[in-house]
Amino acid sequence: MLSTIRHDEQKGFAAACKSGFELGQNPYVCFLNSDCRIEDASWLRNLGESILKLKSKDVRMVAPITNNPVHGDPAQKGEKFGVIEDDIIIGDDSFLSLPCFMCHRELFSKVGGFLKEYSYGGCEDEEFAHRLRHYKFKQAVCRNSYVYHEGEVTMNYMMRKNPNEARKNIEENKEKCINDIKFLKNK
Repeated sequence: MLSTIRHDEQKGFAAACKSGFELGQNPYVCFLNSDCRIEDASWLRNLGESILKLKSKDVRMVAPITNNPVHGDPAQKGEKFGVIEDDIIIGDDSFLSLPCFMCHRELFSKVGGFLKEYSYGGCEDEEFAHRLRHYKFKQAVCRNSYVYHEGEVTMNYMMRKNPNEARKNIEENKEKCINDIKFLKNK
């Protein structure tokens, strides 16, 4: 059964993911930004195969390669026709950009999902990665799955519409993220 959720006001990617997650029941969850375009018919199946294959290595979240991994690990950068078979587990000093990712529902529940409703301008990807590491889980790039990502569409729009508000939002999100990471390190 398909369902649609619409928030009355713009709440950002993390809030949209949280609403969709709470509606679903499937064991695996895939999140996809609205500025992504699917150009690879096997992208979802390949993400699922990677997450199953890497489970014994403590990987609990995978993302495809993309043309535009905004601020994410360089291993995410790739082209549609440059897809290779080897997955890459990323290091503890990095994080996956989250325009598209797959994880197990149980993992998302265990680490608390997205804690904050980061409005446009993000930071949820970095904060979420810190919590994954806190629980001794890893992230990986599925190198035989590709999703095109336009990237920062909302942020660019907001910068044109009201640059001062957009800059303020970015700073508030960074502060939330830093505080959450500090809290985790002190646990």
